[in-house]
Amino acid sequence: MAVMLAVCGAVSGCVPPRVGQRTSTVSATTSPVVKIDTTAFTVVDVPAQDSALQGILAREVQKAIAQHHTPVVEFWAPWCGSCQLLTASLSDPRMVDAFRGIYLIRLNRDDWDGKLAGIKLPLSLTKIPFVKGVPAFYALDYDGTITGETIEGVDGTTPESMAPPLKQYFTSVIAHFTTLTAPASQSSLLSK
Repeated sequence: MAVMLAVCGAVSGCVPPRVGQRTSTVSATTSPVVKIDTTAFTVVDVPAQDSALQGILAREVQKAIAQHHTPVVEFWAPWCGSCQLLTASLSDPRMVDAFRGIYLIRLNRDDWDGKLAGIKLPLSLTKIPFVKGVPAFYALDYDGTITGETIEGVDGTTPESMAPPLKQYFTSVIAHFTTLTAPASQSSLLSK
């Protein structure tokens, strides 16, 4: 399922950096940093690193499953106004409800640029760059492979406008994830 709301641009106030402008926000740590951890949802920022992203996503999926949450990867950018607004509004009750049950793995698109080689993608996303607008959310399967379920360029300036399409997307992702067959090594985590 692919949903396109509005690509980051003049409509949402997201202006890509000018040629030669540095936007990287690589942190000194290479370990995922838990930004929000509630019973409703978890948000983890994964700094760019030389490690294979596929392995990182697979490990984060395991953490999501252990928390009984559904893993979703978000590509965002520091220059994206919608990304900043979305992050700032995560404590709003409408956004908490929209993100309920989600384990959000955030990747800075600019920092990870050029380091996505080797990531498993469905055939529909093999044309790089597959992230056309930010923020972009992609569902993951049990081994951390990005599936075809996506929502890109979420537009909005308030939780009232952002929460409904995100809730619809995440509800669909959670329903699909629960129908996947877990490998035997993960079935014990799911039954808890």
